[in-house]
Amino acid sequence: GSFAEEVLPVEIPSGKPAIKHNWLRQNTMEILRPEHEFMASLPYEQEPLYLRLPVDGQLVWLKPGADQLARWISHEFGNPPLYVTWDIGKGRTFAMLHDWTGSEGEGGGYYFHQWEYYRDYAINMMLFLAKRGLYPDHLVVHQYREEVHNLAIGRSLLLSLVDFIDRFGGNTRRIDQEMSTLRSILSETQEHYLDQEFEAALSGAHDALAKLREIEEISVDIKNQALLWVYIVEWLGVTGVSLLSGTIVWTLMIRRRLYREVGMTRSSGMD
Repeated sequence: GSFAEEVLPVEIPSGKPAIKHNWLRQNTMEILRPEHEFMASLPYEQEPLYLRLPVDGQLVWLKPGADQLARWISHEFGNPPLYVTWDIGKGRTFAMLHDWTGSEGEGGGYYFHQWEYYRDYAINMMLFLAKRGLYPDHLVVHQYREEVHNLAIGRSLLLSLVDFIDRFGGNTRRIDQEMSTLRSILSETQEHYLDQEFEAALSGAHDALAKLREIEEISVDIKNQALLWVYIVEWLGVTGVSLLSGTIVWTLMIRRRLYREVGMTRSSGMD
């Protein structure tokens, strides 16, 4: 087998083509080690939907010394492994035998992707493989990551609004000053997160989101002021054109009586 197969905690059944020999059809899943560090970092006690629906996956065998965290419920194949991990050398590997992504009805990826903690699963797995500690209070960590996600979207929209204001000649100096304060809050919050001080990180994320809302309100006020001058200039332009047009019409139509009609002129040759 390949080097990847050697370091994985599972053995892939032999046979070609492999897909016909090691593919499980329509099976549910079961968590075996909810107390394990990785499993405890996610709300598996609530039994996510993707575990309870019959989906497709891969058939493998457990290697000696590997730590099996979850299994397929498949009586045909003796409930083979689903989640397996082990430490090998200075590293750590993890085998996940269901799909990450997919359309509805294909594998288990669609339902897994719909799980509220999908992003947390991916991030926690990377941290676990790097042998970094995982915070046991998954709700706090999840809320922090959701706040950060909302902050990223909010900042993107705010920057678009600031660009709009700048194009219309609005003064964005105050917005820039408030954005500098927001960046300081975010920097401190990220330091707490990297130091795994998740309670402090969540508090900082709340403060950052509140500051973002404050900046949004300031930006809307400045935008309205900038657009007010645009409306005034447009109004003056339209009004000026209307007055000029009215004057011309009044001169041509109403004051025609001030001009005498010329009946006929004689050429110099008829004198």
